[in-house]
Amino acid sequence: MAIKENVDIINLSLEIDKDISSVYKVIKKAYDRDIIIVAASGNNGTGKVSYPGKYKEVLSVGSYNNFFEKSQFSQYGKELDFVGPGEYMNQEIENTDQVNNGTSLATAFVTRSVALFYLENDVSSNIHLYSYLKNSVIDLNQKGYDIHTGYGIINVEKLLE
Repeated sequence: MAIKENVDIINLSLEIDKDISSVYKVIKKAYDRDIIIVAASGNNGTGKVSYPGKYKEVLSVGSYNNFFEKSQFSQYGKELDFVGPGEYMNQEIENTDQVNNGTSLATAFVTRSVALFYLENDVSSNIHLYSYLKNSVIDLNQKGYDIHTGYGIINVEKLLE
């Protein structure tokens, strides 16, 4: 449905333990149409990013805590691209305020960042956007990319400069 509607961004706040060819086929089709797909890395704390975040066509998002460290529950690995805030996040669910944790919350932050960038810029391709995102980060852990926090936290202010 999202592909038919010609959306710019798809947020997948879910995790699947195994590669499913029909899921990959849809992701690839969306990617080939320059739709940005953002997905959660998973919440089991293992060194194995869950699908669909594991696919190279997807921006995989983990979570960091209030100390700017990888959240204990956040899955990590070489497929991880970025991290977002994912601990002690206030949400309103069924008219009740709740505090929750998870890489899905971090994924929403990255999706929002991408959407704001789209509002201000002409994005010609996935690769074009990806380079802007990587150049806007606040680096965590070691300098440059690492498997626990990816490229880091997207600095929305810098991204929108």
